[in-house]
Amino acid sequence: MQTFKILLGVSLLWTMACAPADNTNNPPTANVPTEAPKVETKCFLRTEGDKNQDSTTVSLSFSRNLVSGNMDWMPFEKDGAHGAIEATLEGDKIKGIFRYIIEGSRQSEEVEFQIIGNNLVQKEAELVEKIPGQGDLVFKDPAKGDFTKVFKEVACPK
Repeated sequence: MQTFKILLGVSLLWTMACAPADNTNNPPTANVPTEAPKVETKCFLRTEGDKNQDSTTVSLSFSRNLVSGNMDWMPFEKDGAHGAIEATLEGDKIKGIFRYIIEGSRQSEEVEFQIIGNNLVQKEAELVEKIPGQGDLVFKDPAKGDFTKVFKEVACPK
């Protein structure tokens, strides 16, 4: 019985030593306010076609080196592609993935942009399936391609 009391006492002491401290009466050691990262949003438009009836809109939000947004490709009187961009800002380039739905199917493709002046310019390069039959497209050769697809900056919708 004496051994049981000793083990019980040691267990209680061990439990109290490992329990988190109650700091409700103690002031915090560091009261540094955390500042939310500044988010800047920019919107862009590209029109194409005989009468500029095909349009693509891009809305990008920048927070430090993270970039997120939406891209909508809307060809006149045809199904388009609508989806989200998740990317990082690497130097002057925005590199990421565009995940979208086109004709009822989910797909993704690697994208790369640059902001030049008030324009967003997209890299055009040959894309291949990352895994055949999966619908995920990546640049065949990431070192190749040209920044030629120009989107003009526009006011973002409110």
